[in-house]
This record gives sequence, C-alpha cells and structure tokens, in this order.
Amino acid sequence: MKGNEKSIRVDAAGLYRKYGIFIILVIMFIISAVMNKNFLKPQNLLNILTQISVVTIIACGETILIISGMIDLSAGMVCTMSSCFAAGILLQTGSLSAAILAGVFTGALAGWVNGFLITKFKLQPFIATLAMTNIAQGVTQVYTGGTAIGAGEKVRFLGQGRILGIPMPVIVMLTAVIAIFLLMSKTKLGVNIYAIGGNEKAAIAAGVDVKRQKRIFFTISGALVGIAGVILMARL
Repeated sequence: MKGNEKSIRVDAAGLYRKYGIFIILVIMFIISAVMNKNFLKPQNLLNILTQISVVTIIACGETILIISGMIDLSAGMVCTMSSCFAAGILLQTGSLSAAILAGVFTGALAGWVNGFLITKFKLQPFIATLAMTNIAQGVTQVYTGGTAIGAGEKVRFLGQGRILGIPMPVIVMLTAVIAIFLLMSKTKLGVNIYAIGGNEKAAIAAGVDVKRQKRIFFTISGALVGIAGVILMARL
C-alpha cells in the first residue's frame, strides 16, 4: 500500500514538473471567469491576447535561450530600441516594409552581438546581455533625443487592424509561436537546442559546433525581439 502511495506521489510530482505551468494557467483562467462574468467574452479574450502579444513574441525567443541553458536580460531594452528605429525609418522613408526590416535587423544584430560576446570572449550570458541592456538604452536615448517619434498612419493597420475579426498583433504572435514550435520540434536546429541545454560537453563530443549554434540562437531570439518592437511601435 505504501509503495502505491509513493508511486502516486512520484507520478503527481512528475506531472506537475511537466505540465505545472499549464495547470496554473487553467486555475487562474477558471478563477478569473468566476470572479468576472465578462472575462470569457470573446472581445475581452482578444483584448488580453492583444495586450500580451509583444511579451509573448519576446518569450518565444527567450524559450530557445533558456532551453539551451542561456538567458537574455537585454530583450526589453532591445525591443524598445528596435521599435524606435522602426518608427524613425518609417517617418524618414514613408515605407512600412523598410521600417519592419529595420526593426527586425536591429533586434537580430543585437542578438548576434550578444552571442558573439558570449562565445568569443567566454562571457556569462547574464553579464553580456546586462551590458547590452545599457548599450541599447544609450543608443535609444541618443537616437530619439528623449522625444517621442510620430510614425504616422501607415502603421495603424499593423497595430490595430483585424483580419477575420482577429487583431493583427495576435496573428503575428500566433505565427511566431507556431514557427518556434515547429523549429524546436521538427528541425535539426531544435535538436541542437535541447542537446546543448541538456549537456553541452556531450553535444560537442557529438560534433555540434556549439559556439556557432549559440550565435544562431541569440540571432533568432533577437529577430523575434525586433518583431516584437515593430508590433510595439505599431500599437503605440
């Protein structure tokens, strides 16, 4: 009998470790629905998804880094920098495509620099990305001069438009989530993410170019941060 109880406790602990975050989300969802009858209305749910779209896109990139055993503290400030650059390019050129490319490129470049510093100089991700936070803040301050940038009406659809009733930020967010899910579950790069995070020395022994892979991880994460910056710019 004691053996069965111990087995149940072990199974419950394993279940919580694997699905704990989803269980907590469901509990919070139920509590919110009970406390406020308007919570489950479609418009409210869409508003919530729109509000979390920027953070969720950033979280997609952070997921890659955390699973591979690293972290990026600069994501928030790089998102701000990408957003300001995108707004500035849109204001100067009037081209939404150029603005989007500028935002994504800025984020990707910052991510690559993080990866380069970590792999080339063997810096801890915590230290390197903390330094990038200050760099991004300084660059943003110099670029904007501490004043707001008006991006105009061309970006309104990206931030506030809808397709089939679904807000554009939500569509971009869902696209990012699906893309990262497929990358991590269906590609060789995804296997490398888990391999490096699980045992870096074993990954090296298996022939994985760990330094190059880490730079790729940071670049992908940075590009997602750049996309989040563009969405943030469009919403504001």
